[in-house]
Amino acid sequence: MDVVAIDAVPEAPIPKPAARPVLAPNTVALSKDETAAVLGVSLGTVNNMIRRGELVVKKIGRRVLVQADSVRALMS
Repeated sequence: MDVVAIDAVPEAPIPKPAARPVLAPNTVALSKDETAAVLGVSLGTVNNMIRRGELVVKKIGRRVLVQADSVRALMS
């Protein structure tokens, strides 16, 4: 039986993580998706944080907007 060298297989490059969006100082409110991206968490985690009262939201029709000040408070 022949032995095959493992070194012959080239390594795949490790992808760099995507940069998180920055919360602009003049931002008043964010969607739940934007909030998840800024905090670097999942949408489910954002929903849990809203349920626990860690994030303050305002409903406008069917939209749920997260107050940017509550996101800033979590980031500090």
